[in-house]
Formats: sequence, C-alpha cells, structure tokens
Amino acid sequence: MTGYGKRWLGLLMALFILLPGAARAADDALDTAVALNYCHMSLYRITAFNDRVVLDEEYGEIINNINLSRIRDEEIINLLKTLMDTISDFKLKEGDRDFLVQEYEHQVRRALYTSFSDVKDAVAGSTTPYMAAAKVLIKVGSLYSNYRNNMAAYRRTLDKSVWELDKKAIVRVNDARKNFLAAYWRLMKKYDIPDEWRLTERQMEQLTEALKDEDGARRLRKLVRMEAAFAAYPPFWYFLGQAAQAEGQAEAARQAYDRFMRTQKGFFREDGFASSVLMHRIELLDPDRDAGEIADNLAAMIKESPQDVRKNLFAALWYLKLGRYDEARERLLVNIDNNRNLAMSRVLLADVYARKLDRERLVSLIDDMLRQDAVRNQDVIAVIGRLPEAQMLARMKDPIAGIYVSFAARPLKKDTLILTVPDRWVIDDPEHFRVALDFRGRTVAPGRVTSDRARRLVSYHFDEAVDLDAFIKQGKPETVSFTLVHPSGPVTLVGEMAVVSVAHEKGLLKKGLDTTAGLLGRGTGGTTEREAAVGFGKRLLKTQTRCWRIVADDRFEPCP
Repeated sequence: MTGYGKRWLGLLMALFILLPGAARAADDALDTAVALNYCHMSLYRITAFNDRVVLDEEYGEIINNINLSRIRDEEIINLLKTLMDTISDFKLKEGDRDFLVQEYEHQVRRALYTSFSDVKDAVAGSTTPYMAAAKVLIKVGSLYSNYRNNMAAYRRTLDKSVWELDKKAIVRVNDARKNFLAAYWRLMKKYDIPDEWRLTERQMEQLTEALKDEDGARRLRKLVRMEAAFAAYPPFWYFLGQAAQAEGQAEAARQAYDRFMRTQKGFFREDGFASSVLMHRIELLDPDRDAGEIADNLAAMIKESPQDVRKNLFAALWYLKLGRYDEARERLLVNIDNNRNLAMSRVLLADVYARKLDRERLVSLIDDMLRQDAVRNQDVIAVIGRLPEAQMLARMKDPIAGIYVSFAARPLKKDTLILTVPDRWVIDDPEHFRVALDFRGRTVAPGRVTSDRARRLVSYHFDEAVDLDAFIKQGKPETVSFTLVHPSGPVTLVGEMAVVSVAHEKGLLKKGLDTTAGLLGRGTGGTTEREAAVGFGKRLLKTQTRCWRIVADDRFEPCP
C-alpha cells in the first residue's frame, strides 16, 4: 500500500472490530474512530485536491485492501459500498494510470542510477552504493505521494481532462461526504466515541499544510503540537516519526513509529503505511550490529507490501548488504515477473549473481536482455560489467557496430557531423538521453535530432563541426569522441577521423559523404573511381568503470 492511501483502508479495518456488547466497548470505540478517521481523511483529500489521481488512489486502496469478512457492522458496510460506488465512476482510465506508473518508475530509476553511479565499488566488495540507493528509495516516496509532492509538474504534463474532476464528480463526492458525516455522528454515539478522537476538517487541513512545509525543523514543531488531536489516526505517527528522523532525532522517531504500530492494529490486508514505517525503522539500525533485527523488519515489510516495486528494490538492496542473496533475488524477480521497473531490477539481479559467482545465471540474464528490444543498451553494458571477461562485451558487437558517423555538406559554411545510433540507445527515457561531441578541445551539443522510425535509428546533427575540404587537405587524423549520457551512466565512444580512399560509381561521391561510417568497413559500393573522403573509425569504448579497445572485426579487448 502506498503513502496516504491508508485513510480509506482504515475505515475498512475498523469495520471488522465492531463487535456489539459492553465487553469490548473501549476497543470498539477506538477501532471505529480510527476507521472513520481514515475514511474522513480520504474524502477530505479528494475534495481538497480536486484531483482524479488522488481519487483513484483512494478508490484503489479500498478495493484492494479491505477485508469485508471482518466487518461486523451493517451500517459501515453500507456506507463503504456507497462511497465505493460514488468514487468508482470517476477513477482514472487504465491508459492514464499506466502513464503515471511509467513516469514514476522513470523517476525512481533515475534517482537510483544517480545514487548508484559507482558500480565498480559494488562489484568489488564495497556495499556503500547499496545503502545510498536505499536512502534514495525512501526519499522518493510512493507513487501517489510523489504525485502530490510534484503535482504542478505532473499537471503540466497531463491533459487537464486526466486529472481534473468535473462538476458532476464534485457534486457526487460532496453528497457522499455529507452522507458520511451524518453516519459518522450516528456511529460516534453508537460506540460512545470521545469527541477528541474525531478529526475535524480544520485539523486535517492543518496536517496537510504542515506536511507541505519544506523547513524540516518547523514541520516537526508543527506536528508535535498536533499530537493530541491525532491520537486516533495512525498515519500521523508515521509522519511525525519521518519528520523527527529527518532532523536527526532518532529516539523521537522510534517512539513515533512504535506509537503507529500500537494504533494501526492490522486493519489492512496490505498496509503501505506500516511497510513505510518499517523502511524508516530499518534506516535507524546498524547493519553490522542489528543484522537480525533488520532481516526481521524486512520480512515484515514484505508481508505488508509484497507487490510494491519500490519496497522490493529497497529490500533487495538491504539483502545484498546483508549477504542474503536468495532473498534479494526473490524480491527482484517479483518486480521482473510483474514487468515493473525492469532496468534497475535487472542491474541489481546481476549484482546478486556476480556476488554469488553464479556465472551461468548472469550470462543467461545478459542474453535475455539482448533478445528484448525494449531493453536499453546502456543497461546491458552495465550488467556485462559485472563479468571480468572482456569477451562478454562481444554480445554488444552489433549495437556498437550500428553506431556510425556521417557528414553533410553546408555551402559556404563548415560542415555538419552526424552521429547515428540504433534506437535501443535512446528508448524508454529519451528526454534524459543526451549526446555530446568532443572535438578539437570543444564539447558541444547537437543542434538538432532526427529519427528514422523505419530503420529504428536516431541521428544527432552537430552543425559547423568540421571543414571537410580543409581536413582532406591537411591529411592528418584527429581524435573524435562522443559521450552518450543517461542516468544509468555515460558511455563514451572514441574514434579517429581520417582521410580515406573510397571507391565509388562515377558521379556519386561528393563532399558530405554519409556512408563512410568507419575506417574498417563501410564503403559506397561503386568501383569505377577512387576519391579521397573523410571516414570515422571506432577505437575505444568507455564506461564509468571500464575501458575496451575496439579492434579488427569490431572485437573488444581490455584497454592497457
């Protein structure tokens, strides 16, 4: 379950505790108050945000997590059914939800790649990158909390019709809200619930505003002042613990997390708030001193949110740190089998196999990635880097051989240099893929980008990069390098631009020849004449941690 989504669930949870009779009056009162507060907060958020994505979260959390068999009070069951019926008519379309999921997973992946950039240390023995990545996963938050925290950016991307609730939806939600409040009062009297346990909309508004405060110390002070009002709302204690932990107050954080566990009572089949509390508690523990407790908390977290992609990645990182490779593998395979956040799940799975010295499974993983068109070449290179053998890179021969350089003549100006790459270098996250040209002491970005969908190629045009006539006259080779930049890490292709003699059909060769992709191979096809032209030959392939020489037949050897 995700962040704020427990609200609706809470209601459901309390439902099953409502057993008539005085013997359980106190427990019934608290449980009912908790459930009603979850539900009330949920309705408040839908109306306050006026956002279909927020509504969709609330609906999904209820449907997926309520255990109706545990609900004993018929009035609560009827109330829940009415709320569900009302909300269901306005939830997101499947395609819109898929877009949000994909964008969120892009953000998770980019954040992880940024924190997990030193892959060499992870393979060589240091697990520091794992812990850095685990902290990032906590910071990035759940899908819906991420959406709320970056709502303005999401709304700029999404069509207004996707997220905005129309007037009909607003009217129906408000009607449901009024009916809920009436039922709220009846249930308070029925179970003799103290008024101080009831959340008012003013209190909910204050909590929402406090959580938006970017000043961590001030946010913590605000939350501390609210403690008494939120005694019957478990997520508050998660927020309080989170704020205390962010300010370095570890003991205060632990006390808040303990209060959450005492209050939440296992209302949900999958409790995202509970699993988030466990994530934060793990971060307060020492991996050397508290390994057993960490493992217990990881198991409890997985039980609460077994399908949560982010928490599976978090668990895998910690299991890698603890040397519990089978557990790490299982969490990553859950993500892979569900087709969720595949890139980082595969990279971490490669770490599992590398640390277990399981070469067979690692090679099988690489071959499987190469067979799938939707896998980025950078990810394949990152995984191959887990193996010491340079010959493993031979599996990337075609994707790298498919990169070529060509030229376009520009009258009265310097000429354009063009780098063309197979689209597998660009797919999945094109807005975060950049290319830079390093030539004659200058680093420049392309002036424009074109694509050939039929041939599945993307071309980067560097205008006024070189005077081909002058270069041919000088006759001296020069080094040219291209850096392909992605959050997974840069890949640099170093080559040599030189004058070559090219056979061609009469009249076909001209300055701006765009078919001499390398000094080792590509020609123009004709045989009747030979003429000087400019060619490009690949020499080196570099990643953040490795360097390979490209030799005859596009084979790879380790750099000296």
